[in-house]
Amino acid sequence: MFLSAPSFAKFSFAMFAFFAVGIMYDNSFVFGPDSPFGWPMIYWTEVGADQPMAAQWWARMAAAHMLAFYSGPVIFNAPLESYLKQSMVLSTLVLVIMFHSVKILAPENCIQWIWNAQLLLQAYLVVCNAKCLADSAGASEMSKLD
Repeated sequence: MFLSAPSFAKFSFAMFAFFAVGIMYDNSFVFGPDSPFGWPMIYWTEVGADQPMAAQWWARMAAAHMLAFYSGPVIFNAPLESYLKQSMVLSTLVLVIMFHSVKILAPENCIQWIWNAQLLLQAYLVVCNAKCLADSAGASEMSKLD
């Protein structure tokens, strides 16, 4: 049910790298209403996909940061213990911001079923992250990724 610390880092990297690459390519094209990848990739309504260049730029900057951060323990051999502490803060903030944006700020811009799934997945990641941090047996896993 819960991921080990190394598995958590690998899963987080795979998931966020996937989204980061799509956002850096073109957020509206990959995740907009006319996505060539079909319904599982459509996150935005027409309004949500019609983003000004400044929003596209900020999305790409966030995607570059996602790639750099989540690749830390997987590609750059960053210490897993530090990564878990940082990802706990980041994952919690992402959950709060995502909920606020999707449910309160602009629900009409979002395809609700896919964002509901993302909210559940993000909540699961926060719980897994907390479990990895709290798990004293995980201390031996902190030294390396297998």
